[in-house]
Amino acid sequence: MKVPQLLLSILSFFLMNSFQLHALNDVTDIRIERLFKNVTAQERNALEEFFERLITQHHFGYVLFGNKPMATCSIAEHIDVLHLFSDDALQNQRIQRGWKVWQKKCQFLESDHFVLRLTKNPICPSMNMLVLINRELVLNCIEENITLFRKALGEKINPDEILFDLETKDSILQDVLKNHEELFGILLGYGTHNALAYVKTKPWNRHFPVSSTIACPFVLVSNPLPMRLTPFNPYIPSHLLFIDLPRFGVDAHHLETINLKHSYHKTMCELNNYFPKKKFLNTILNKWIGGAMQ
Repeated sequence: MKVPQLLLSILSFFLMNSFQLHALNDVTDIRIERLFKNVTAQERNALEEFFERLITQHHFGYVLFGNKPMATCSIAEHIDVLHLFSDDALQNQRIQRGWKVWQKKCQFLESDHFVLRLTKNPICPSMNMLVLINRELVLNCIEENITLFRKALGEKINPDEILFDLETKDSILQDVLKNHEELFGILLGYGTHNALAYVKTKPWNRHFPVSSTIACPFVLVSNPLPMRLTPFNPYIPSHLLFIDLPRFGVDAHHLETINLKHSYHKTMCELNNYFPKKKFLNTILNKWIGGAMQ
């Protein structure tokens, strides 16, 4: 009995894609093995501590494995001698050490999907800001909010230009986003409605005034009561979770917030189920390069 032509086409397509996936994973494994051959045990431990802190304490896992476009982490250049042995100072030291190893040893691990870079901290000049960018999610986020971005940054700007600036300019908030905190909040995955609502709670806001229904169609001008934002991540004792939810203020009853909670909670459960059981650094590097979680 002859096999139908359609079935043969489906089988060929499946075999071709399976071969390409295995080839991609093989290349990924080779690149990771190459890295491990060129780092000392001490440097590998520094990288593991570095990414463990970014994933567990600064929500970088939601950028690598979820729907969060960007995440940030502040790094102090110098620690006051009075606080030199505090927990924060020791954590800062470990992040600095890991970042130096990453810069030195991981230059050949280029990623088509992610960018990890150091920028200026606009709030505290004595600190830097480590930023992880998910290129695809950032582009999607900008395209979905292109009207707001063009209102703030210029009518002719396009998503690719903004992404390039995010990857290259010294200060994301000041140089790229022209001090528009609402755009920064949108890119950090807080949601458009929540980011705009946050800025509206500031008395000095001039970019998107409350009286403008065009700038913020979510807020009714006739409503005389100021909007109150509540924590997206309620307090949970740290020993109960390995990785917790991102922290930002939200309009708890808005549909956007409900959808964000569903999405982030799903990612949180996956991260908490997966990372304590697997090799932490291998998992991060596989995802960074573009392979599957192993």
